Amino acid sequence: MKKISAAIVYGIIYLWSLWPLKVHYLFADMLCFLLYRVFKYRLTVVLTNIARSFPELKYDEVAAIAKDFYHNLADVMVESIWSVSASEKSIRNHTGFEGTEDLERAYQSDRCTITLLAHFHNWEIWGGIPHLKKYYGIDIPNSHFNFIYKRPENAIANNVMLRMRTCHHSVNFVETNTIARHILSDKTGRNIYFFACDQYPSANTHTDLTFLNQPTGMISGPGEIARKLKLGVGYWSVRREGRGKYIAKYVPICDNASLHEAGYVTREYARLLEADIRSDKSRWLWSHKRWK
Repeated sequence: MKKISAAIVYGIIYLWSLWPLKVHYLFADMLCFLLYRVFKYRLTVVLTNIARSFPELKYDEVAAIAKDFYHNLADVMVESIWSVSASEKSIRNHTGFEGTEDLERAYQSDRCTITLLAHFHNWEIWGGIPHLKKYYGIDIPNSHFNFIYKRPENAIANNVMLRMRTCHHSVNFVETNTIARHILSDKTGRNIYFFACDQYPSANTHTDLTFLNQPTGMISGPGEIARKLKLGVGYWSVRREGRGKYIAKYVPICDNASLHEAGYVTREYARLLEADIRSDKSRWLWSHKRWK
């Protein structure tokens, strides 16, 4: 029954995805109004997170960032649905890359690379990127891109989300609790693993630091895996060049994490992410209860 329910939900999402992107953005505008004005979805959390992160801002400035955040959140939701049935060419028109030389150099190093990303702009769209060589000139097989995800507790939600994320069969998705085994069994030695590390960490896998003017525990597991296995590490920086247009850039953190002290990778990730957030304050996932 769970599989049938998941198939029905996915079928509805697929049919919805067939609308042109312009129509999806009309839904996004309505969804933003509902989330922000009607349901006030986690509005207190959003305002508190922004105000504490930028104490120099006045209330009107904090409120403006919060409003823009809901616009971005609604866009991420409808763009993720649209991408389910979007063609490779369409997705290519909405995504781009900079600094591909560093990404290709990391891939050619004959060791796996860990790339740290965040819930910034549209973090979902990269899981469906089309052929890297054909559309972007990046000499890396899509099959060597691996996105790490945490399995939802709800089986139906997990089934639907995984089908949405893998509908283009362009990259791999690996569950968090299997990642160490996955890397150790990697026979190619040249896979790239993408971790989102900006959410609230578990008790035993974090580094304490100051992030956005607040004492923060930051997920450190990927950095420690890189240290133990002598892997290179990079940061996935993303910027927005218009509605639905995203540019990603691979920023090297280190070629061999074992040459650095514990916590170095995590602190560098936090520094780079904070710089990105400060440059475009409304595009981070402020509704997450990041500081508990």
